Amino acid sequence: MELDILLRGQSNAYLLVGDEFGGAGAAALVSEVQRLLGFDGGTDTIRLTADWYTPGSRTIYGGTAFIGDWVQRGGDGAWQPLSHEQDLLAYIAGHPHPQATETAVVWLHSEYDSLNAGLGTAEWQSAVRTDAEWTRAALGKDVAHSPYVFVSAIPFSGADDRATQAIRAGMEGLSADPAFHARVGARAADIDMSFKFPSESDNGQAYGNAHMSAADTVQTALRLARSVAEEWADYARPGSPVAQAGGRLDDAGPEVTGARMAAADTLLVTVLQDQAGGFGTLDAAAARGLGWSVRSAAGSLAADHAEVVSADTLLLHFGAAVPADGLLFYGYGHDRIAWFDQPGEGHAIYDDQGLPVWTPASGVATGGGAAPGTPVRITVGSGSDSLMLRISQDAYQGDAHYTVGVDGVRIGGVLSAHAAHGSGAADQVTLRGDWGPGQHQAVVTFLNDAYDGPGADRNLHVEGARYDGAELGGAARELLSSGTAAIGFTDATALPGGAATTVGAGADSLVLRIAQDAYLGDAQYTVAVDGVQLGGTQTARAPHGAGQADAVTLHGDWSPGGHSVAVSFLNDAWDGGGNDRNLYVEGASYDGTPLDGAAQALLSAGTARFGFTDAGPIG
Repeated sequence: MELDILLRGQSNAYLLVGDEFGGAGAAALVSEVQRLLGFDGGTDTIRLTADWYTPGSRTIYGGTAFIGDWVQRGGDGAWQPLSHEQDLLAYIAGHPHPQATETAVVWLHSEYDSLNAGLGTAEWQSAVRTDAEWTRAALGKDVAHSPYVFVSAIPFSGADDRATQAIRAGMEGLSADPAFHARVGARAADIDMSFKFPSESDNGQAYGNAHMSAADTVQTALRLARSVAEEWADYARPGSPVAQAGGRLDDAGPEVTGARMAAADTLLVTVLQDQAGGFGTLDAAAARGLGWSVRSAAGSLAADHAEVVSADTLLLHFGAAVPADGLLFYGYGHDRIAWFDQPGEGHAIYDDQGLPVWTPASGVATGGGAAPGTPVRITVGSGSDSLMLRISQDAYQGDAHYTVGVDGVRIGGVLSAHAAHGSGAADQVTLRGDWGPGQHQAVVTFLNDAYDGPGADRNLHVEGARYDGAELGGAARELLSSGTAAIGFTDATALPGGAATTVGAGADSLVLRIAQDAYLGDAQYTVAVDGVQLGGTQTARAPHGAGQADAVTLHGDWSPGGHSVAVSFLNDAWDGGGNDRNLYVEGASYDGTPLDGAAQALLSAGTARFGFTDAGPIG
């Protein structure tokens, strides 16, 4: 078996494979993925491909911005490939490799884009989605067999903080979209950035320059290797580290999921460990709170002390009162987790496997001032319908963490339980949305079970639920280990502001929830099942930004087995500024069962594809 890695980017991608460091980064990436999967490098092998020297056929080009040098919008608003993107596609076409079962696209390409102060997350994501369509078509690989693996936007000298965070948010957003198939494969805020090419001017700094050190390339490669190997867990050989870990490695590192006031100048920070058992020892820089900041309208406040409280809790102290409306960040913008002109490696807070803590690009709210055990009220999502869950926990070495979703679409981020089970109180967690008439399924997923014997047990409890004010019978669930609880509910109200359309005839029904960003007219689209268009050209009505959706019901008599659905957006429009016509598939269900992977955004003309399975006889 052969699995390929396609490396793309600019000069820091080159340093993984170039002569300056003897290709140490690339070698580390290949050998570590092979080791983790149990590949022998012969019969089963990992192959890394890249080109930085062949005119007209390169995957790496130094000193270039992805948007502006590789792609740009044309006069019609659609993305156009420029010379460097054309080189990439020419390289892929000129080096066909059909024997590769999968090709992972490793993306180390954020530096010059982070200099663009006007760059927003939506624009960056739109460009990358289009790039992925072209790249996957050139590779001859579908989405499932061509994952994108991002190196989170690196701390690049002179970059704009907002642009850097926008790119990180774009990477995290694409990684959360199963229809795109990506993951953030390496966090890199704790790097040295100490290498200079001979052509670079001497600014007197030993660290914090524009290019990775040799050690940086290897550290980044080893972190990428964990993510790539977990991505390919299905191919792991018996007895390999991935197989022994059940396909789950510590590749993401500890994610900060909550911050609450312990005092006016002190935060208790909760993290979600990946597959680690806790934190490593903090060095002097990490213990002084290096890299932590709270940002609000009043400015930025840096931490001056950090310590480990438990396996999933940190304490941060600040030199002044923490603003209640602030957002907590670790390594914000283009700042390294390092003192000025000092190394970054080794100075972050790491888990016990050496991966750094990280905060989502959007930051973590610091206003959660409730005392431990105090019930809270939380609302996530938007819309006219409401599903209210009553949640409690058995806390042990930190709070229980969980996610919530409806019809396969996650709503909000990772949540923390507060209320103590058995106290008679519960958190009220309200999920808002516009769910069309019919059957729906809510899912609560408990993430961080812990147990050290009787009385030392972390659990999550769903005490009950209400939908649009009516109690749902049988909703109570106990999650005594990490896993998922499903709660069904029925909606009997029409979608607000959305049109109801019925197409076709038959006993089976495929219901699509469709919304749009309208601009100079409504978005138009067609729907096909198994390549056969149903009805004519449809017109979207519901505004996406209002949380509304059209209900489009397609009837037919589809035979038992798998079927494919294609929703094709026909009339994209964009004016080069903020006016943009887009189409959204907000979700879908088949014969009342929600369909995973149906929710997709069409930000340019193209097709959203997903499938459904008919389990019974026709009609």
